[in-house]
Amino acid sequence: SLVFLDGRIRWLLPAGVWLLSDPLVSVIQGYPVVGWHHLALLPGLAATIGLACWLRGRPGAMSLLAGSAAAAVVFYLLTNALSFVALPLYPKTLEGFVQAQWTGPAGVAPTWLFLRNALVSNLAFTGLVLAAGCRLPHAVSARKAAGQTV
Repeated sequence: SLVFLDGRIRWLLPAGVWLLSDPLVSVIQGYPVVGWHHLALLPGLAATIGLACWLRGRPGAMSLLAGSAAAAVVFYLLTNALSFVALPLYPKTLEGFVQAQWTGPAGVAPTWLFLRNALVSNLAFTGLVLAAGCRLPHAVSARKAAGQTV
C-alpha cells in the first residue's frame, strides 16, 4: 500500500491492519499479545517501509516484484538476526547465527520455511495488486464509455 496509495491512508491502512491482526496471530500462536518479538519486528518493518518509499519513485511491475521479494528477504534476515542475539536458544557463534538464519531451534519447523512462505505470499499479493491495477483503468474506461457512473 505504501507504493500504491497516497496521503495518510498510505500509512494508516497497513498500520491499522497490523495493529488489529498481530495480537490475534500472537494469541493463536501462543505468544503474548505484547512481547519482545515486537522489538524484533520493528527494524524489519522499518526496512520494508524504507524499501517501499524508495520503490515509489520506480514504477513498473518488475521493480515492484523485485522490491517485494527484497522486502521478504530483508525482513527475514533482520528478524532472525535479532532472534539470534536475543534468544538463549542459539549459541552465540557463527554456527548459532547460521542456525538462526536457516534451521531455527531444535524441535520446530526450520526458519527457511518462513522465508519461502514470505516470498510466495509477497510475490502473489504484489502480482494480484499489479493485475488488478492493470485491469482497473480499462474497466473504469469501459463503464464511462457505456455511460455508467463509476
